[in-house]
Amino acid sequence: MKILFHPCEDLHLHLQNGEICCLPTDTTWGLSCNSTNMNTITRLFYLKKRRGDKSLPVFVPSIEVATQHFEINSLAEKLISRYWPGKLTLLLPRKQINPLVYNYIHTSISNSDIKVAVRMPGNSRSLESMKQSTVIACTSANFSGFDPAPSLHILKKQMEAHHASVDNDDINLYYNTLDKELVLHKIPSTILDITDDKKINLIREGAIKYTEIMSYIKECGLL
Repeated sequence: MKILFHPCEDLHLHLQNGEICCLPTDTTWGLSCNSTNMNTITRLFYLKKRRGDKSLPVFVPSIEVATQHFEINSLAEKLISRYWPGKLTLLLPRKQINPLVYNYIHTSISNSDIKVAVRMPGNSRSLESMKQSTVIACTSANFSGFDPAPSLHILKKQMEAHHASVDNDDINLYYNTLDKELVLHKIPSTILDITDDKKINLIREGAIKYTEIMSYIKECGLL
């Protein structure tokens, strides 16, 4: 099996067509796919060898799109106004939306029927790929359990080393032509569970310090 990288001019088109794309973000390189396509989501789990009980985060192109899909409580509003677009991922309750509607986020994204990890990235390539309307799944570009790959070259070596040679199907990955040599050595996003607006649960401390977030929340008089 080979990991085949293809340069392209329009990542949005390939995401819409059910392909997996390599996407530079404001934190690390990401592997992304259409969040409405169960088959693509399954392939992304397979590519990373990611356990099915570990959810995939999603990217939203705007706060408006986030409110269409997720419940935004008063705590979330304050954090979003301060840190989005940026390096803060929030676990938010998903709205109960008819799965037949356009842009329905497939349930295979998350191991929970209730909450999903959501972020609006502060990176122009990430935002362009969503075209102001699409919600995409985006997870760090690495084989599960390894550090995020800082470049496409290292990602290719990492993936090919950990996929069995007996696997028959090649995996196609698309990236923007301008990003071929891009190297990212950055810290992943901070993740908070704020599904309860009376409590903040730190899932991972990353680019934004937990003490900074708590200081801001207390200034707002929310906790």
